[in-house]
Amino acid sequence: MPGRSGALILALAFALPADAAELVGSWRWDSEVEDHGGYSGIDLSEDGREGTVISDRGRIARIGLSRGPDGQIDGVSASLPTPLALYEGTGKLDSEGLAVSPDGTIWISLEGGRQGLVRYNTPDGDPISFPTPEEVDVFPNNRRLEGLAIASDGTLWAVPETNSGDGFRVFVFEDENWRPGPLLPAGNGFVPVGLDFDDEGRLYLLERNLRSVFGFSSRVRRFTLAGRQIRDEDVLLTSRPGQHDNLEGLAVWRDATGDLRLTMISDDNFFALQKTEIVEYRLAD
Repeated sequence: MPGRSGALILALAFALPADAAELVGSWRWDSEVEDHGGYSGIDLSEDGREGTVISDRGRIARIGLSRGPDGQIDGVSASLPTPLALYEGTGKLDSEGLAVSPDGTIWISLEGGRQGLVRYNTPDGDPISFPTPEEVDVFPNNRRLEGLAIASDGTLWAVPETNSGDGFRVFVFEDENWRPGPLLPAGNGFVPVGLDFDDEGRLYLLERNLRSVFGFSSRVRRFTLAGRQIRDEDVLLTSRPGQHDNLEGLAVWRDATGDLRLTMISDDNFFALQKTEIVEYRLAD
């Protein structure tokens, strides 16, 4: 069922560093469909026109993004949000990160409970769950695995919302086992919420910081890797407090001009004063 789409907020022209991401636009996605909202993860096709979203209430939906002549989003259509099957021993699915394999396998990271990762071969299929990394078990239930991404070698990379003390440790899921990955430096009160790779194997981290009454500030950093070690770090964007809603999901793709796009979706927490929006930035690369 198509979701009702709100008005397009065109990008404002303001000075940016030459290497910074440029705001393309923000689309407010309104819908009267039950269970619309609370989106915490997004995965897009290579052309940025189709994708999958999940909510933190364990709902999944397919979306279509229509685009104007400049490539900005000018409409959203969506299937009905479908409840994902629960794995044994749980009463709810606290889903956060989303990654879809080339063969269509759906992977979801969880921020609560002892199971940290769930695999679905199809959206309506039975789940296969995998434990949380041992190092993450000591973290608070609502601050465990958040961002999730698939590397080109098929490994899954996940990052918790909790600082390990000297940064945010990435965990790599390979051969059905977790292994420690790189340590992402912390700073300025931001915490991880989204993760993705680009087509050159660089890792992108979406972070948020709640700036009291002024709302959320979002930041995206890019890490160039040498194997599983960080070689370089760049801050691509830092939004003003309240400029966007609570951005949680991140998808990185390349448009027809060769520029990278950072597409993010917000979690409105099913709260009337918040909104679901899809925000997009362009990065000349």
